[in-house]
Amino acid sequence: MVWSITTNSQGERTNTFTSSEEISSDKTITKTKVLDSTYQILLAETWSDGQGNSGATEWLTDTVDFDFDNDPNTSPQVYIIRKVSTTAETDTNGNVVSHTETEERYFSDSSQDNYLGGIIVSNGETIRFSSNGSELGRTVDLDAITDQLNA
Repeated sequence: MVWSITTNSQGERTNTFTSSEEISSDKTITKTKVLDSTYQILLAETWSDGQGNSGATEWLTDTVDFDFDNDPNTSPQVYIIRKVSTTAETDTNGNVVSHTETEERYFSDSSQDNYLGGIIVSNGETIRFSSNGSELGRTVDLDAITDQLNA
């Protein structure tokens, strides 16, 4: 296990923790976690098995003007927590299969007390959620679907 402290381009300190675990004689899983300067907020995680399989998750925050009613004069600022997860795995034929999922949660401010709703985008499908967590609906971009059934 290794701890390291770095400073990002904005001058903010981050803490990185890396660990490795031998699964078998030919496979070792290496995991890395990046935490904020207080060690309280997880900013990113990665894993790899050294055999072409890996994953990464990153959490980002942003504040944007959000137009709920198509009136630019009534567009409040909304605090967004965005989680982006990417995996790359080698299938039984030796092909690398990648998958990315983005999840966004919307809040009235950075205290995260007032959840406004969210979306998940994965493999061409977008799922929208209301402020009480109920699914509002799904849409599918047929051009973005990578999984196909074969007859």
